[in-house]
Amino acid sequence: MIMKKLFYFILIGLLAGCKPNDVDVERKLPDFSRFRPEVTPRGNSLGAPRTAQIGPSGGELRSEDGRLTVNIPAGALSNTVTVGIEPISNHCPLGLGTGYRLTPEGVTFAKPVKLTFGYDNTMLKGSAAEFLWITTQKADGTWVGDLRSEPDASTRTVSTETTHFSDWTLGKMIDLALEPSTSVVKVGNSVDIMIVGFLSREFIDDDLVPLAPINHGNMSDDDLVPLNEAGNIMLRLNKYQQLIFKDWRLDGTKAPVSNSKGKLQVDDNAIDVTYTAPGKKPNPDNVSVSVTIEARFNGGKAPANITINAPITITDREYYAKFNIDGKEFNYYTTFEFTTSEAPEGEGTVGGVYTSNEMVFGIGKADKKNPALDHALSAHIKNPVIGTNAIPCQLNGFSNVTFGWAAELKKYENINYNWRPDPGWPCQQNRTCTSVTLTIKEIKPGPQSTILITGTMSGTLVYNNNDNNRDCNSKESVSFSGEFYLPFIGSL
Repeated sequence: MIMKKLFYFILIGLLAGCKPNDVDVERKLPDFSRFRPEVTPRGNSLGAPRTAQIGPSGGELRSEDGRLTVNIPAGALSNTVTVGIEPISNHCPLGLGTGYRLTPEGVTFAKPVKLTFGYDNTMLKGSAAEFLWITTQKADGTWVGDLRSEPDASTRTVSTETTHFSDWTLGKMIDLALEPSTSVVKVGNSVDIMIVGFLSREFIDDDLVPLAPINHGNMSDDDLVPLNEAGNIMLRLNKYQQLIFKDWRLDGTKAPVSNSKGKLQVDDNAIDVTYTAPGKKPNPDNVSVSVTIEARFNGGKAPANITINAPITITDREYYAKFNIDGKEFNYYTTFEFTTSEAPEGEGTVGGVYTSNEMVFGIGKADKKNPALDHALSAHIKNPVIGTNAIPCQLNGFSNVTFGWAAELKKYENINYNWRPDPGWPCQQNRTCTSVTLTIKEIKPGPQSTILITGTMSGTLVYNNNDNNRDCNSKESVSFSGEFYLPFIGSL
């Protein structure tokens, strides 16, 4: 394997016309002593592992959800081994989707094993496939990103090779972040939008790069903050020679701009911007702030422009909840702002109960022309905490998520019943869990003896085929994501 060194280049002055030779890397390196790698707990199990017996002739194993494929070549193993893929919660900084624990962790392969992760547009969330990579967690809780990761937009996959098993996830090396972190902005309010990512603490002769999110003195240690705070960006040397950030836009109009959709002001360093919502909610109420990154490649390949964007929803509500379910956006109101008779057209209701032991979250919408429930989503989380909460599936109905359209008699959960001993029998409770997470960002006292909670929820729900007319191995599923700022019944 050809060893690569991770270098840095200074973003200051990297506007059009800057030459690569203008950068004095050795002289301008920042003080790495104040940076520390991100440390997180190990992922929580989200279900039983899928296993296979693989020996010297090699073989292939795919995760239950089909997102990860492990290909072991002939000659990698000297004897037959039980290989497993266990779904786990993903705590990696800028991680995407489900994490996976590959077992046995102590095995050493004589030949590299190929890992291939699949992704979809929902997982990208405005980022670009070029900035996806595969990460793994070390025994000390820190994370490393694999510089050999190869995204393939045509197959929607990212691949790499490894000679050891541990916890592996898909993630992003560069993204846009909003501060405050919500993408819902109240009329007249502002939000900072920043390019975020990682740097290495030191020069290393390896393809695995420590993930040290760049921290800022006036933000919490958990925040991923602007790359220009350290004046440099991590380069993936097997692909990029230079990345130049330029051309910020608001709904396609180049910044600086001020119109009925709001105001977008570019900071002097061109690495972050400030968006200010208009004084009146526009129609439609969604805008997009984007930045174009000019990627200059190694090997003489022509430069390419890569765009990533931050979608923003403008609201005139005190409280809000919005969810994207199976590609369709839903908005909800609370009875703290509207009575049922005053309910906004086309919106549903949202509410919940919170204690230190559990959090119950429910949204729904009734069809005014038909009393039947149009759709409903509920989540029941045990022992919720500020930060990321994995929602495991449990058959007793505690700590799980369900969603369905009553009119279509469909029900989705993070539980998949996948075994039927006889064609005439219902599916048995041999379950598979999908990755569903609730991230609580803030909990504080609210009005009328309530708790105000800000957070997000996302994941994939599979068809609960506990139905005699369905194949128990159905993989039909829907993805969902949402964010909210709501009063929950309860007390601190």
